[in-house]
Amino acid sequence: MKVIISHDIDHFYWSDHFFKDLFVQKYILKNLIFFIKGEISFSLLKARLKALMSNRFGRLAELIHFNKLNDVPASYFVGVENALNLSYSEDIAMSITSCLKDEGCPVYLHGIAYRESASMAKEKEKFQKILKVKWQPGIRMHYLRSTAATWNLLASLEYEFDSSLYELKNPFSVEQMIEFPVSMMEVYMIKYNEMNFEDVKERTIDRIQSAKERGLDYFTVIFHDHHFSESFPLHKKWYEWLIDYFKGKNYEFVNFAQAIDETRKTPD
Repeated sequence: MKVIISHDIDHFYWSDHFFKDLFVQKYILKNLIFFIKGEISFSLLKARLKALMSNRFGRLAELIHFNKLNDVPASYFVGVENALNLSYSEDIAMSITSCLKDEGCPVYLHGIAYRESASMAKEKEKFQKILKVKWQPGIRMHYLRSTAATWNLLASLEYEFDSSLYELKNPFSVEQMIEFPVSMMEVYMIKYNEMNFEDVKERTIDRIQSAKERGLDYFTVIFHDHHFSESFPLHKKWYEWLIDYFKGKNYEFVNFAQAIDETRKTPD
């Protein structure tokens, strides 16, 4: 079983949310409730609220640095439309993509439209032309949203791969497109008010073991860059531990491009 590490870039600046959604207000209220109920410490509450003052929510540079130190060929998904708390501007999306290109990181579309072909095609064109990047024919839907028709619509738009299905399942073809199911995502493994790292590790190892028992060829992980922060110490610790765990067990890291080449050589 090989490991694909990927990162969805949902946030960049806290201020991106101020006039577009209620993300910051909900974030403050949620953490205050966690503290009042005794589910997080005062020091963690303070760190999470203090982070607002810096305005720097994303931790892309730190995550890229960590991945390179550990020889992890990670892939990154950037949004070009706004919805569901993904609220950074086109200019910021362009800046993110430029940074990723400079670092030699594969960058793909973090899709918003998933129901209707015209809006999906418009989003694809925006990613290609406005961001002025070489077309990377891969996508993952924000919040992993889809309908019964989404995969066929993506295939008709000539995407080479999608990775939006959360399931322990091997890659499979939809016309010429390959679907790489997501095997693990940190927001499903760790609650914002969770404190016990040993419990998280146990759940994580159990899921990896289940994937091995099911004979998965690829284990795809999502980790959001804004969680690589001292405001989310358990999330950050988990990701660092997870990479060490995979390395210690001699799992091979590959990116989507490598996995596509390997999958196309193997009969379904």
